Amino acid sequence: MKENKSLGELIEKEVRKQQIPITKFADMIHCQRNNVYDIFKRNSIDVRQLARISEVLNHNFLNDIAKDMNLLNLNDPEIKKDMDNKYAIAQFTEVVPAVLRKLGKNPTISFGCPKDLIGEIIPDFIITEYFITFTVGESLLERFQRNGIDNPAFLKHSLLTDKNGHNYYVWENLLTGWHCIDIKLDYKTEEEWEQTLKSIFDTFF
Repeated sequence: MKENKSLGELIEKEVRKQQIPITKFADMIHCQRNNVYDIFKRNSIDVRQLARISEVLNHNFLNDIAKDMNLLNLNDPEIKKDMDNKYAIAQFTEVVPAVLRKLGKNPTISFGCPKDLIGEIIPDFIITEYFITFTVGESLLERFQRNGIDNPAFLKHSLLTDKNGHNYYVWENLLTGWHCIDIKLDYKTEEEWEQTLKSIFDTFF
């Protein structure tokens, strides 16, 4: 039996296993049919797209990567950076729900955030009940700046730092009055996630 040699082959195997037509799978992950075949050939996939694929297939490919580094070519700096983000997400999806339960909070984490709340540039994950958002490998402010938006006209932000030196931003939509707290999703130990989230809940909830 042929072993999977790339992340794309692993995704293709799962799509075939679930007997999902390629056209339907393309719709599920919001891309063109031809792009699906390209995904099947890749050694690396954008972390947000991989999170979406994991969600629609109900299979955590981020954990697969964490367990088998051979799925990626780590000699490429861009792939290494992407791998670091994937590893951080895999750890986040395992650790943070447990931390939330320990703190007596709703552990439900959703993928993405409604665009009408914060504009076209959106976070990657959200704890909906508390409007705590997470952006992979960068803060939401850095994401705005990377897209050429230095000062979003309708958003106001303030920077806070917890006792471990981790930064997070409190955002206010000046048009709707909506607030959210954004945390950079990078690798943190379980203890660091607990301290950061406890600090936020103690301060704001």
